[in-house]
Amino acid sequence: MMAASDQRGRPLSFTYGREVGRRPARAHECRRVSRCVPSPTVEGRGAALTSCGDDAQPTKSGDVASCADAGVADPVRFFTISDARHYPGLVALVNSLRLQGHGEPITVLDLGLHDAQREALGAECDLVTPPPHSPRHPWLLEPQACMLRDAEIVVYVDADVIVTDSLGSIIDAARDGRICVFTDIPPTRWFAEWEQIFDLAQPPRRQPYVNAGFLAFSSTAFPDLLPRWFECCDRLVAQPTYLDTGSLDSPTALSSQDALNAILMSEVAPDRIAFQRAEAEAQGPDQLARTRVVDLDRLSCRIDDHPTTLLHAWGSPKPWEPAAAQGLRRSAYLRCLRRLLSADDVAVPVPPPSVPMWLRPGARGMLSLWLLTQARRPWRGVQTRARHARARLERARQPAPTRAPARERDSAMR
Repeated sequence: MMAASDQRGRPLSFTYGREVGRRPARAHECRRVSRCVPSPTVEGRGAALTSCGDDAQPTKSGDVASCADAGVADPVRFFTISDARHYPGLVALVNSLRLQGHGEPITVLDLGLHDAQREALGAECDLVTPPPHSPRHPWLLEPQACMLRDAEIVVYVDADVIVTDSLGSIIDAARDGRICVFTDIPPTRWFAEWEQIFDLAQPPRRQPYVNAGFLAFSSTAFPDLLPRWFECCDRLVAQPTYLDTGSLDSPTALSSQDALNAILMSEVAPDRIAFQRAEAEAQGPDQLARTRVVDLDRLSCRIDDHPTTLLHAWGSPKPWEPAAAQGLRRSAYLRCLRRLLSADDVAVPVPPPSVPMWLRPGARGMLSLWLLTQARRPWRGVQTRARHARARLERARQPAPTRAPARERDSAMR
């Protein structure tokens, strides 16, 4: 879960080479990274939310941008959020975008990446940090992330998403004045209480509930969307989330995602929202397990014979976390993740020792993956049958209930 966000701060830290067929320039050629500090609070809709911090620190290359670097907005910019725990997913997202031909800038809100991870990402990503001791839950930071850089087309993507096809048609729709989104599972979530919680302009209408893990729109066509979303998230700072309660019954359990949907259902005309095909995003363990990889080199996938655009591994644990070993399922996301972390043609390589064995290249990695996903299947069946057999044996060992002689039963019936 995650979605794109709000206001556009002006410090433009670098430029990209955008000639057709030319790979984006590397960081040491044309890029400088700045640290911009977003204001943790908002005093009203459309209030300025970003400023260039005085505590900007140089990267290892020694380059730091300043607010004077502000310039013309990027035509298209991608935004995401990550920490050290989600680094493998972030790398997979970045590498998948590059393999699909997207050389546009990628801004990452850094919530705690390691120095080595920042250095590896430096050639492909613009890293920014939130203000220290920010009270916001990570599920409330998507608008903040998107507000840190100026862009005509804002595209927010969660760090557990793999892009399996070009996003060109979606970006074109955003440029034409549509907000491009994918529906969530289930798509029926709706609360009348949103009108009061978020001070909506009118009661929310019934329409498909969307997943905030992907959002694309034009900041010119919707200049107030990000500030409004930020303000709605600001109302939820002290509210518990689904991770805290384990329940989806609260109208704010999904935090920024609920805030985004409340806005879309009330303050955006329905004909301005471009709902993408449901099959275009394979999301969650069950759909990802049903998805078939057609061409691993190109990341082409199909679910129920429909081509996909995104693979979204929401849920916990993530496929790259050690805890995932217990219930690891073979899926299209897992296959593409292995390719994006270890292939020779990726923009950001990951050292094999930094990921679990089942994600490492070579025979040992494949054997580990097979043992965790395939060899366990018959053993799980054996365990189930053995458990049922023990239960039957225990029932057989129990003494049968005593029964009265037939003559006594007959007299009792009479």
